[in-house]
Amino acid sequence: LLVSLSLSCSKEECDYINDCFQTNSINISTGIDIDENSIATGNIDPLWVIASSPYPSGTPALSSSTYSVWEPSPVPSTNANWINATGANCCTNLPGNYIFERDFTIPAGTASFACNFGIAYDDSLIMLELVAPDSTTIPLTVTPTTSYFLSIPITDIVYTPMAGTWKIRATVNFFDVGAGFLTSGKIDVMQPCSN
Repeated sequence: LLVSLSLSCSKEECDYINDCFQTNSINISTGIDIDENSIATGNIDPLWVIASSPYPSGTPALSSSTYSVWEPSPVPSTNANWINATGANCCTNLPGNYIFERDFTIPAGTASFACNFGIAYDDSLIMLELVAPDSTTIPLTVTPTTSYFLSIPITDIVYTPMAGTWKIRATVNFFDVGAGFLTSGKIDVMQPCSN
């Protein structure tokens, strides 16, 4: 048996697992910009979209101020902020079902990817799922903690995933005018080491 270990890594965010795989993390938090900085209240989230809502098609996801009973944001470890359609935590969101989506790319040759994030929502979660490039869905189990606070971390693993653009999709019912959605964490992607 021959085992070798590389002690160098070209990216700060990768950790070598053994001689042939490395883990790269994708911050999939809501309310951050492409550099993982927290977005100010009322600004458009460039990574999450509102795919469907009571608002007209194309309504953007906006970073929202934190309501007094919600998980405080930005979340220190990820810079995550709450999002909704108005950027306000109370009294302006139309009641109804909202579908929030975030794309992430899985490269060819990926061995697996693991969810490593929590979510919070106000008012009720209808569904949380992964959507594969071929539109196949994988439901994710959410174990809530205190209402409006981050769930126990979601840790589902997808082995030998299809290469391409995946989505995280959350369907949340806003049954009153004070509502929002929060995701805080990462997708950890195990890939072959690059030389």
